[in-house]
This record gives sequence, structure tokens and C-alpha cells, in this order.
Amino acid sequence: MPRVLFIVMTLLCVTPLCHAADDPAARATLRRPVAIAVSDGRVITANERTGSVSIVDPDAKRVTREVVVGQRLADLVTVPGADGVLLAVDSKADELIVLRHAGDDVAVTQRVLVRGTPVSVCLSPGGGACSVASLWAHRITLMLIKPGRSAAQSRVDNTNTDDAHVIDPAAARVIDLPFAPREQWWGGDGTMLIVADSFAGNLAVIDTRDVATARLRFVRSIHGHNIRGLATSPNGAGLMISHQMLDPRVPTTERFVFYGFVIGNFVREVAFSELLCVDDTSAESPHPIHHWSLFPLGTQEHGAGDPDAVVVTPRGATVVAMMGVDEVSVRRRPLGDFVRVEVGDGPSGIALSPDARQAYVANRFGDSISVVDIDRAKLVTSISLGDGPKIVGLSDRGEALFHDAKLSLDGWYSCHSCHTDGHSNGLLNDNLSDDTFDTPKRVLPLGNVMLTEPWAWNGMTSGIRGQVRKSIEVTMRHTTKQPVEQDTIEAIVAYLQTLTPPPSLARARGDLDAARFERGRAVFERFRCVRCHQPDTYSSHDVLDVGLRDEAGLREFNPPALLGVSQRPTLFHDGRARSTREVITKFEHEGVEGMTDAERDDLLEFLRGL
Repeated sequence: MPRVLFIVMTLLCVTPLCHAADDPAARATLRRPVAIAVSDGRVITANERTGSVSIVDPDAKRVTREVVVGQRLADLVTVPGADGVLLAVDSKADELIVLRHAGDDVAVTQRVLVRGTPVSVCLSPGGGACSVASLWAHRITLMLIKPGRSAAQSRVDNTNTDDAHVIDPAAARVIDLPFAPREQWWGGDGTMLIVADSFAGNLAVIDTRDVATARLRFVRSIHGHNIRGLATSPNGAGLMISHQMLDPRVPTTERFVFYGFVIGNFVREVAFSELLCVDDTSAESPHPIHHWSLFPLGTQEHGAGDPDAVVVTPRGATVVAMMGVDEVSVRRRPLGDFVRVEVGDGPSGIALSPDARQAYVANRFGDSISVVDIDRAKLVTSISLGDGPKIVGLSDRGEALFHDAKLSLDGWYSCHSCHTDGHSNGLLNDNLSDDTFDTPKRVLPLGNVMLTEPWAWNGMTSGIRGQVRKSIEVTMRHTTKQPVEQDTIEAIVAYLQTLTPPPSLARARGDLDAARFERGRAVFERFRCVRCHQPDTYSSHDVLDVGLRDEAGLREFNPPALLGVSQRPTLFHDGRARSTREVITKFEHEGVEGMTDAERDDLLEFLRGL
């Protein structure tokens, strides 16, 4: 079957045109704005929790309308030159949504199915194509935007505007990546798309000179993780990257946390000449980036946990959202100092005003927009997205606290900094969860964490509340003078109860071989893997000796749960294995002796679909 036909049949579908409907109930609930765009004199937010868009009049400082367009929105962009056309992605419905906006009205004109939890959408420089990043499918889907009549032309002709600037699924191109993607940058002359790893410090470079034949050229890497912002540098010659940097060799003592040595927060500038200086010999293995400029965010006693979106104005000013400390950093000129501005709770999205002199900031946990004067580095005003309560349940408060870097000493990092969005950054951290230093361990994902007692790699903690308290007070160094309040513990535990493992890579892509999966399950049982990894969580309540040891000689470990194991970039307590295949073949994990090649391949398919 031709590849483009396969894509149309299995990955994309177009629904009939329909109009979005107002949802009055949305005005009395939590919205969680995660992205923001500017269109036709209005500021529009994409609201994660309600699946709605809020239309805000920035001059009147009020919401003029809120419209439900999906289930769980993750991103929103304005198509340049398309007269009120916006694109949104719905991570729960697996959809790219085309919206038409005019004044205080918005309507859905098209829905396109994009599998694998889409989390971001990016536009080519001229707006003639878009790319959608699917988190758990590890994929980029490229699609052409078909130009049609503008809204102004349609009004003159008295015709329907729904055919203006629609997605053309027949020209779709799907590109597999070696990591879970999130942030994207498609700039310059439109010949390359850069896609960032959602968890680690990888950057994929995709050749987009022709959408129909686009391909992954190579992968670069930086020493960093949680890349949450990409933008063209002020001089136009490089890429600005907002990220965190965890040093696995630095223990989480009060002294090292105080100086920002455990987890630092940065904006990194990489020249395109450095980013692209790799030949095409390997598209899978990351090539480290060796030259860059690094701009720290945060100082002693004033950390800058969890940098997020970054924008650069035409005049060279830079604005960075710092979600963990409820601030933005403004650098008014290239190489100038960053000035910090307090905004709302959890700033995570930024859009520029038409004259680029103001920044509109979406406050994810504040259900509000902050307007910042860039030239003066001052907060102008804040606009509430509605009169509904900001926190409607204990787990909602726990989610906000999980992302709150102010729980750590001086605000250097949050729970989210290591357990990204409840998952894991895949790196090593040297903390006292195992009651020893100089024994860094891999950060574990938290899906189904309530069902996988005991906790910590050595299984030393049997109560989840004690584990949460220890993490905040000892790993994050909350304070040496006052213990964390119990209601904070209870709220975070309530949030942890909502976390589930991600879908497997095979299920997210929709390419699971069911017959091989079942044969692999039989192999898993026949070779008694179930002794340590027991259904339904595929974990165990025991600590077991599996032939590994850490730097302190520890030989007994609590087996990690295997649900979603295909979504982990590293395995074992020290991250030595880079895949389940390496676990079985390179490191010959205990219990695989005597396994044939066919049995091994079936087992790997089982793990890929688990």
C-alpha cells in the first residue's frame, strides 16, 4: 500500500464541518490555560481542563466568550495570513482542530485525527504547512494547509468560509522519532524542523524542504532536560532553548541545592552552524552539541524553577516563563540582564501583542492572563478567565503543588522537574531515598504509584505519605526549620492517585502485533518473569537480588512496574540499559538463559505493547 494512502486511512480522518458550542458550565470550573495566541485584536487561550478556548478583549480586560471545542487542549497557534484561522491540538481526543475566529465568535471547521497524544502544533514560516508532535507515539505528522477564500472575500461573495485554509490529509507525512517529542521550532527558510525531547535533552532535526519526502536527518543532544521553549535567537543565527539541567553527581544536600548545583534552570543559545554540523550517517544516535552560550535563570536565594515558554521580539528582547516560581524573566536587549516579573500562578504560555511591546502570559494554575510591558519589565494587569473557583478539588491543589518549585529551597525545582508531568526525565539523581549519597538512582515514573508499594529503589519506604514528605523535606530541601504542612502532603497524594502509566509505544502508534504480543506473554510466564513482575502492575512488593549492585554494594532492589516500559529511555537503577532489547541481549537480565531468538523477539513485542 502506498505510504501516503496508508497514512490517510490509518492516521488521519476529516470530520464534517461543525460549529463549536458554548458551555455555560465551563464558566464555573477550573480551566488550566496552557497555550495562548493573538487573533483579530483578541487574546485567545487554549484551556486544558475544559477543552475550551477563552476569547479575551485585552483593552476591556475581560473575557468576552468561552467556547468548548474539544476535550483536553494542549496547544494553540494562529495561522499567519489566514484571516482568523487557528490550529489547536486535543491530547485526549487525538485531534488537530481547525478553528475560525472573528471578533467574539469562534467555530470549529475541521477535525483531523492524529494518533498518539498530540501535544504541540507548529507552523512553517509561511503558514503553508503544519507539524503535530505526538508524545507517546514518538512521531511528527506533517500536513499541508490548503489556502482558500479569506473571510473578507467570503463575506463579499456571500459564501461559506469553512473551506478557507483547511488541512489537506492527502499530503500528510509521518516521521518516527527515537524519543517522545513536545516543543517544535520551524523557522528560517522553512527547510528544517527542530523537535525537542519532552523529557531528556535531545533535539531532532527534520529535513522539510519537501513535506512529501521529509525525513529525520539526525539527532543532537545537550546536557539538559525538560526542554519547554524554543525560539529564534535575537540575532537570527541560532536557537534559544529553555530547559533544566540535573547533575547526577551532585547530592541533594542543603548546600548544593542552595547554590543551584543540583538542578539549574537556563536559557541556552545554540548557533545553527553548530546545530547542523553533522553529516547524515546516523539518524538515531544523538550527537552532542559542543558549543553554546548559557544564560542562567535564578540566583542564590532566588531560584527559577521550571522554565517554560520563551519568545524573542523583533527588537531582540527575550521573555521566559518560569512556571515553578510564578514569574517571567525579561531581557530587554541581547546579552542584557534578566529582570524578573511576578505574574499569576504557573505561567506556561506566552504570546506577543501585535506591536511586540507587551507579552500576554497564560497562567496555567491561576486561570488568568498576565499582561507584561516588555520595555519596562513591569506587570501591566491581570485578567481572570472567569469567576469559577481556582481549585475545585484536593487533587487539583495537589497538581499545582506538584508543579510548585517554591516547595524546594529557594525555588530551584519542583516535583515536576524530575517526575515530568508525573512521568520521568529518565535521569539519575543522588538523593537520600535509599538513605545513601554517592549512589545516584534513575528517577522512576509515577503512573500507578499508589499500587506499587514499597517505594524507593531499595524498598525502604512503606507509606506513600512518608515518601512524599521525605522527597519534599530531604530531596527538595523545603526548609531546615519548619516541616511541610500535612495538608500539602495530602493534596499531593491525592494528585498522585490520579496518575496512570502512559500507553505503550506500540498501542500509541496503533501497530501492535497482537499474535506476537500473546506469544510474548506466554514467554514472559514460561520463563517465570512473573516472579518479580506480577500482573496487574507487573511489579512486586519484595526486594530481590537480580545480580546488580550500586556504588554502596546494595544488591537487593524493588522491581519497577513494567506498564509503559517502552516509554522509558533508560532502564535499571543506574540507567545502563537504553532499551528493553539491551536489558535482554546486552546485559542478559536474570531469567533469560536458554531463550531462543524467536522467543526473545516475541517477549520484546510483549514489553513494547505492555
